[in-house]
Formats: sequence, C-alpha cells, structure tokens
Amino acid sequence: MHFFIRVTILIYLFSLYIWAETYTEYYPNKSPHLVYQLQDNKKEGITTEYYPNGSLKAKWRFHNDKLNGLSILYRKDGTKKAQFHYKDGVKEGVARRYNRYGFLHYNLYYKAGKLDGIIKEYEHGILKAKWHYKNGKKEGVSTIYYPNGTTKYELHYQAGKLEGTLKAFDEQGHLQNSWNYHHGKLQK
Repeated sequence: MHFFIRVTILIYLFSLYIWAETYTEYYPNKSPHLVYQLQDNKKEGITTEYYPNGSLKAKWRFHNDKLNGLSILYRKDGTKKAQFHYKDGVKEGVARRYNRYGFLHYNLYYKAGKLDGIIKEYEHGILKAKWHYKNGKKEGVSTIYYPNGTTKYELHYQAGKLEGTLKAFDEQGHLQNSWNYHHGKLQK
C-alpha cells in the first residue's frame, strides 16, 4: 500500500515537471534575472532570482501562481538575508531575518500574513528582546534584555500601544525607574 502511494506521488511530481515550461528573464548585461516555470500560464515550482552580478538573490516556491512553502532571500555576498514560509501567497508560520554576517537577528511568527506570537530579537547570537504580537500588533508583556540576560526593560502593550507600567532595571535586576502609559502616551 505504501509503495503504491509513493509511486503515485512520484508520478504526479514528475508530471508537474514535464508539463511546466521553464522561462528565463535577463538583465541588459545578458545575465539571468529570473528563472521560473509556468504551467497553464501560472508560476509553479521554484523561481530563482539573481543579482546583476550573477549571485543568487532569492528562491521562491510557487504553487498555482501563489507563493507556497519556504522562500529564501540572500545578500549580494551570498549570506542569507531572510527566510519566510508562505501559504496561498500569504506569510504563515516561522520566519527568520539574519544580520549582514549571516547570524540570526529575528525569529518571527506569522499567522494569516500578520505577526502573531513571540518575536525574538538577537544581537551577536544573544537574545536581546522578546516582543509579543497578536494580529500584527504588539500585545501583552515585551521584554528587552542586557547582554548578561537580565531584564533591562519590561513593557506592556495593548493594541500596539504602550499601556500600563514600563519598568527599567539595572544589570543586577533591581528596579531603577518606572513610567505609566495610557494609550501610548506617558502619564504625569
């Protein structure tokens, strides 16, 4: 039974490859700009994009003319810039952004194309901040850290605006100051 399912999947994938036509668009200097496949006049499979110097700029996955699956973006020097997952043309799930040296800078989560969940920010491989998002806006408690891992700031958000008490701590974790916010405005 499993063999039959595997063969059926392989035949289907092979038929997609056979029936799709590959196209290449070029820069004025004759180097490739885009390489993609069309099936029934719709993008299907992997589309690769290049910089004018010939280095890889991006790999996009399409199904039925919509972004689907993992897409990866690169810098001119070849280091990874970002990766996103798409579902029916909309960002969905885990995404990552990298700094110019190729190290993780942000670990993001998308739901229906909007940031949703805990977003982690890194600097030189060390956790710098955690931002809580809901439906594309900061929501709940977010924290900014010192390089030693202790809390530097504790911030509260509601519908994307500061709300409640913002707290500042020293590197030993002692409360140093606090401010009250309402609808994103500092209260006196």
